Amino acid sequence: MNYPLLDTIPGFEGALIGSVAPFLVLSHIAVGLVLGILAATQGGKSYGVLPAAFITGTVVGLLVYFARGQWLVPYARDAVSFGLVVICVMVLLWRPIPLWATASVAAVSGSGYGYLLAIEVPFEGLYPFFIVMYTVGYATSFAALIGIGMVIAMVLKTRPEAPLYLRGATVVLLLVGIYFVLDAVSCRSNVFCRPFLDRQMFAMFGS
Repeated sequence: MNYPLLDTIPGFEGALIGSVAPFLVLSHIAVGLVLGILAATQGGKSYGVLPAAFITGTVVGLLVYFARGQWLVPYARDAVSFGLVVICVMVLLWRPIPLWATASVAAVSGSGYGYLLAIEVPFEGLYPFFIVMYTVGYATSFAALIGIGMVIAMVLKTRPEAPLYLRGATVVLLLVGIYFVLDAVSCRSNVFCRPFLDRQMFAMFGS
């Protein structure tokens, strides 16, 4: 797509692609929502620490990808899929969990998401400010998804049936995680696996 006026803004295309990316993959949407639910059910410092840990992890994953010369890191997809499952299980436990444990899972999972999102960056004509704005874009979108999850959980927590509603929603997100776990495992044996690089999510932004 061409945007004559917006294209004059440095890094605009990077910010656009980065902000759209988390909304194009179901596992990305699911992890944002369930992480927000986890933060709301745990309460206290979790409201700030869990989103910060996850987003920091995504930035680290992006930097690792570029540092390795755009080569794949084994098990990056596992960090994404298993991380989503573990976060869902933490919600379903419905009991206080040490903040270091929830933050660690969020950070490790986030690194996988950041790494896989970096794979979809169109490298032709890439420049440093593009990467910066891309990072800002997807960090903002992930923060929005986590915020939506928090708001949903906070609203439902005011109702007597809150545990039932939140656990039901989390079970749905858990099924998404299980699907991606199976996808990650199958890819290690090249059975029914479509390489991630072949999943062209951003063709709409091509020339």
